[in-house]
Amino acid sequence: GFGSIYKAIWADGRIVKWDHEKNKWHRAIGLIDDNWKYKESSSRNSNSLKTGLLVALKRLNDSSKINDKFLNELKYHLNAFKMTDFLLPLLGITRDPENLEYIIVMNYVHGGSLRNNLHQIYRVNWKKRLFILNSIIFGLIGIHRIRIVHKDLHSGNILMCNAFNENDDWNISLVSDLGLSQPVRFRPQIANHVPQFYASLIKRCWDMDPSKRPKATELLNTIYNCWENYDKNIEDIRDDKIKQAIIQFRNADKKLQEISDLKVQSTIQHSEAYFTSRVINLSGLNDSIAKYKENEE
Repeated sequence: GFGSIYKAIWADGRIVKWDHEKNKWHRAIGLIDDNWKYKESSSRNSNSLKTGLLVALKRLNDSSKINDKFLNELKYHLNAFKMTDFLLPLLGITRDPENLEYIIVMNYVHGGSLRNNLHQIYRVNWKKRLFILNSIIFGLIGIHRIRIVHKDLHSGNILMCNAFNENDDWNISLVSDLGLSQPVRFRPQIANHVPQFYASLIKRCWDMDPSKRPKATELLNTIYNCWENYDKNIEDIRDDKIKQAIIQFRNADKKLQEISDLKVQSTIQHSEAYFTSRVINLSGLNDSIAKYKENEE
């Protein structure tokens, strides 16, 4: 993107539908506390809480005069949103009254970015990771259907609908920021514990020749089938490729559990361990080093 992000309270809330009985617009509002925690509510009667809709504002720098970049991002987002529910909803546009810069108004996503949740996601099994991948791919398919590509897809632009919960099987994510940034030609190192099937899929997506990369529909078919068949008996899975993939994912889950157990054990304090400064007796150390050198020679 090419702007700054803020969060704000839209006092009136967004329009949902026309209320024929009250002869006015029905708007989405909620209650917001001092810690910006939001709860949907139709009531405006609260002495201790603010009322309105929590939104994200994307200020487009140097946009006081409408330009093609601004119009393109707006047009692409609106058209792509018609194709999928897995894009961050765009609610409208407004302007800063002081400098006349344009501001895009979007849904505020409570879970934060995928990047900010990685410290929790690394602990969960691969089935839950595959579910997150499914929602990301759905978002990409919506973009590709209008014949554009994201060009700046990274974990900071993937937003979690709610705070990540490792016990929840439905951690939905949304693709955001359909800016026109240039691609960065860096490939991060793939961790050793990543299943070979998945690592190979990643490398295909990284191919320098775009024509050799898998289409989003192929990725969805592969990842979704792995997720859908994850808990089945291996013998009951007909597709050999999916069967082998799930075997690798399950083995990776076992290794993940072993790593987790080791980390827990490493935090247990030994009865003779010291965690405060103390004087250490080093008498005789020089003699020991000298004897060691003599033996080496």
